[in-house]
Amino acid sequence: MFIPRPSSPSHAATHPRRTCFISQSGAFIISNVSRMPWLDPAYSLSIGNQIDLTAADLLGHAAADPAIEVIAAYIEGFRPGDGLAFAAAVRRAVAVGKDVVFYKAGRTSEGRSADRRSHRLGGW
Repeated sequence: MFIPRPSSPSHAATHPRRTCFISQSGAFIISNVSRMPWLDPAYSLSIGNQIDLTAADLLGHAAADPAIEVIAAYIEGFRPGDGLAFAAAVRRAVAVGKDVVFYKAGRTSEGRSADRRSHRLGGW
């Protein structure tokens, strides 16, 4: 982790860890896990601009893991066609009994402005 040890929760994993957190922002993962230590995901996957693997790829992997019950996804944007692939992966995850929590960034005017800046700076 790139944050100081006292700021990051310490987990002994004495309980089942049943969540997967997929995010285009590593800082979003770190800030939420630091603020909500009870979240304690089995996987925290920061995918950035999805240059290789996409959110749909990772969601499909988490859906296939029998230990995972809840998949949380923070997505800033999709490459052309990837939104449909993501929706199909969500459908498959739900079909096998997973809960999927999806947060799409860029819904407010401030968020859309930040999202556009990300695109100009080499994002997807």
